[in-house]
Order: sequence, then structure tokens, then C-alpha cells
Amino acid sequence: MSYKLAQMALRSLTMAMMILAFFFNSEDMDELTIDLFTRLGVSGSYSIITLGLLIESGLQLKSDKLVEAIFLISGIALSLLSATFSFINFYADEGFKQGKSVNSGITSHKCIQCLKQQYFCRIKLFEGILEKDVIDIGQLQKLAFNGVPEEKGLRSLVWKILLHYIPTEKNSWDTTLHKKRQLYQQFIDEIIVSPGGPTDHPLNMSPDSSWSTYFKDNEVLLQIDKDVRRLCPDISFFQSATEFPCSEIVNSNGVKRLHKRVEQSVLKYSTLERRGLGVAKLSNEIRRTDISSGDYTPLNEGCEAHWEVVERMLFLYAKLNPGQGYVQGMNEIIGPIYHTFACDANMEFRKYAESDCFFCFTNLMSEIRDFFIRTLDETESGINYMMGKLSDCLKKQDRAVWDRLKKQELRPQYYSFRWLTLLLSQEFSLPDVERIWDSLFADARRFDFLIFICCAMILLVRENILNGDFASNVKLLQNFPPMDVTLILNKALEISYT
Repeated sequence: MSYKLAQMALRSLTMAMMILAFFFNSEDMDELTIDLFTRLGVSGSYSIITLGLLIESGLQLKSDKLVEAIFLISGIALSLLSATFSFINFYADEGFKQGKSVNSGITSHKCIQCLKQQYFCRIKLFEGILEKDVIDIGQLQKLAFNGVPEEKGLRSLVWKILLHYIPTEKNSWDTTLHKKRQLYQQFIDEIIVSPGGPTDHPLNMSPDSSWSTYFKDNEVLLQIDKDVRRLCPDISFFQSATEFPCSEIVNSNGVKRLHKRVEQSVLKYSTLERRGLGVAKLSNEIRRTDISSGDYTPLNEGCEAHWEVVERMLFLYAKLNPGQGYVQGMNEIIGPIYHTFACDANMEFRKYAESDCFFCFTNLMSEIRDFFIRTLDETESGINYMMGKLSDCLKKQDRAVWDRLKKQELRPQYYSFRWLTLLLSQEFSLPDVERIWDSLFADARRFDFLIFICCAMILLVRENILNGDFASNVKLLQNFPPMDVTLILNKALEISYT
């Protein structure tokens, strides 16, 4: 066999190995997988082509059969080695297997470097999509479904797109952001105002009285204030000072600070104590009735904590949506969005995290608001319908578990109401919630995947449920045990394909 035929066989074998790896790890031939295939194969291809040229040059200089055989055997061996490494790279990259897994589950020390390379490759893929003049929302959803890296503010930007805050046309971003941010500032100026006027007074019972509205708003604000002070107590983020406080609020001598409106003061009083026969003494005591707890205390004038920013956004949302108002639990929905935006690597986006978060939260609530409206519980978009879908999904996936819960009369209302209404925000740590929300926001069918995640959670504690009584199973599902969310997401994806 001549060296020309050997080279053709060598390169054909290499191509076959790389194509095999490509098809083994990708069910869809799209731009993302082709780009990955090209990136991982370029170094191997370059080495093989260079080796082929060296072989050809060497054989042209000396035609000894032994030298020719050595070159050919060495080339084939190196070619197989390069192709095998390429194949292993594809096989190890669980995160890029479209339709087969969600994230890489490889934790072996030997694969750490490989995983790092794949992670940075994912960042490049996101940047490639986001650099286009018109973003392909389908490709972005597909890539984001497997998780969005936090580096370079990618998650913050991707969420803004997936929640329809900014359009897919990049040339419209600046105009849209400027318009929305100005509008939010207008909300602050017009809605957060002090009551009173020349003819108005606190005892005025007229519905048009600013004082009447003020006191009615304070009833809602009291609940908001309590909830935001309990937001993510396991991390210090919401207690810490924001980098960009709202100057109109923090420099108003407390007049516009919302927590001041519902903050109860420290009351001092005296009681009469009797000691022995006929001996009385006045005892001065302090009773604390303020609602602050832990470190969730207001900061000094000129500063404000992140929880105060969240309080302002929720108050404005309640005022602008009187038909729905504020419902307890909305603080758990807005918290992860604000945390993601306020931690953006881009200082410009961090500066306007409040206004951007407000509109993204509003858009998200427009899709799940029926979960919070009791009169719509039985409708197709209501929470009871969603819990019914979860029960049907569980029945289809594992009849034994479904029968066990049915026999114990452990209804989905006992545990999944909070899962579904709050998008699992209270079941996992904040980083895990943000990872889960990557998939939820990228779900083209909008939160159908939430049902599969909840079903996966139940199936992953299957043995506990089958061996537990009613009390232990209620406790298990209402306090879901710590678990790697990758396992849950992979299981949920498996369910979605059955």
C-alpha cells in the first residue's frame, strides 16, 4: 500500500471517530453542537494534518520501506490517540448532551481540568449567541436550559431576555432600558409620597383623602415589611447595604423610607409592684414592639439595605396591581431575581438592578399570577389544576408511590402548594434556586418543566415514602432533604421524555 493510500485511510479513520463521538452525544444537528464539535476537534485535526505532512515529507526524502512503515504506524497510533481523546471529551461533557442530561455529574479529580475547559466553552457559546444583532431565542433557551454561568453577568442578561424585559434585537436594548428605568423612577416619585395638604388631615374619612389611602396602604406595607425581613436568612446579602441606594429615599430624613411608616416604636411604661405588706414601688420597664429581628434592621440615613430595596419594589407592585395586590410569598419570588441582578459583573446593570428587577418580576408574575388568586384555583391556569397535573404525572411514573400517598390521604395540597406557587424558592438554597430557574425560564412551554421537577423530587425519596407513615411522609415532603439539584434536574428531564 502506498503512503498516499495510507494517509487517506488514516484521515478517514480519524474523521469516522470524531463523527461517531459527535453523533453519540448530540441528538440534534444544530449550530451549538456543530460549533462544539469544531472547537474540540480543531487541535486534533491540526496535529493530524501536520503529522501527515511530516510523513509525506519524510517519505519523499527517503523511500526505505522500514522508515515508511514506522511513519505510517506512528501516524495511525497518534491519530487513534487524538481521536480517542476527542471522543472522551464529548462523552465526559454531560452538560452538552442535548436531550440526554442537564449538567455534568462528573466529580472525578481527573476530569476537573476537562470540566473547566467545557465550562469556559459554554461561556463562549453564550457569548456567541448574545453577540448577534438578533438573538436566536430558541438557541438561547436550549443552551440556558442546561444552566447559565454566573461569570460576566451572563445569567443576569439571559434572564432579562427570557423574561421578555429586553427584546431579542440588540439595537433596541439601550432605548428599552432607558425608557423602563425612567418609568420606574416616575413610579417612585409619584407613588411614594407623603400624605397631607391644605385641606386634608389624618381624620379625614373621605375616600379621596390622601391620609385615607396612606393608612390603607400601610396595612399592606406592614405584611411586606415582615416578609422581606425574613428573606433568605441563611445568607447576609439582603442585610447588607446596597451599592446604589435610591437618593430620593435615603436622603429624605426618613420621610419616604417605607419601613418608617409601619415601624412601631419602643414604648416606656411604669408598673406598680407590691413588695411585702403595704409596700409599693414604681418599676420602669421597656417593652419592645418593633418588628425588626436579627440583622434585618434599617441602615442609617444615606444608606439602605437590600431588603429595603425589595420592600420598595413589592410596595410599588401592590400599588400598581390593585386587583391582585401583594400576596405573602411574592417576596420569595422577587428575591432570587434581585440577587442575580444586584450581583451582576456589569456595574451599569448593578446600578439599575432595582428597576430592571421590578419589570422582570412584573413579567414573571403576569405568567404565574393565577397561582396567587384564589378565585382562579380551579381554572386551567390555577394552582389546583397544577397540583392535579403533578398527581397525574406521579401516577404515570410510579404507581406504587402514588398509591402509597393516596392510601395515606396525603394530598398534593399538603406539600406541593408551596413548591408550585413559589417555584421551589423555599425548598433549596439560593444558588440552587437560581440554577433551577435557569431551566424554568428557558422552558419553551413555560413552567411545564416545573411539574417534572416536583415529580422528580418525590421519586428521588421513593424508598422513604414507601417505608414511612403519614406523619413522616408529610414531614419529609414539607421539609425536602438537601440534595444535589443536578440529580433532580436530570431525573426531571428523564420524566419529560417518557
